Amino acid sequence: LIGNLKRIENFRGCAGIWAVYDPLREVEDAVQYHDFFKAYSLGVALLEFHANNILEKSIGKSRFKNIGKEKIVKMGVRTKIILLYALGTIDPKTFQNIIQIIRIRNESIVHSQEMNKIWEEKSLGSITQNLEVILSCIKELGKLDSTSKSRGIMKL
Repeated sequence: LIGNLKRIENFRGCAGIWAVYDPLREVEDAVQYHDFFKAYSLGVALLEFHANNILEKSIGKSRFKNIGKEKIVKMGVRTKIILLYALGTIDPKTFQNIIQIIRIRNESIVHSQEMNKIWEEKSLGSITQNLEVILSCIKELGKLDSTSKSRGIMKL
């Protein structure tokens, strides 16, 4: 990409390059093409993005007022999801689904050297079934996260 950008910059009259980023679409594509690692890693990152925004917005109105933005950012994604559940922001089913997704993602990252073997040996059925669950959980948190735009345009 960098090499291509440099070549494009050398074109006369090229004022800049714009890129549209849409992480949800990236996860949807990864699910569609069964790109397990990308679906789980990017999916959990997007869940954490929404969790951060939701917690920052709602934490001051709760019994957890002493937790500031700095502490939220430093928390692990699992802790953030537990906190959303404790606040009553997400229902038990969404909570369990997200925890399962995080567990699968963590197992794949910790064992990244043996990942292909893990995907084959582990219950591939539950991994592929949870691909759709990733999308539904992201969309659920996205609805609750009214303050953010996870899609946008940026100048390169």
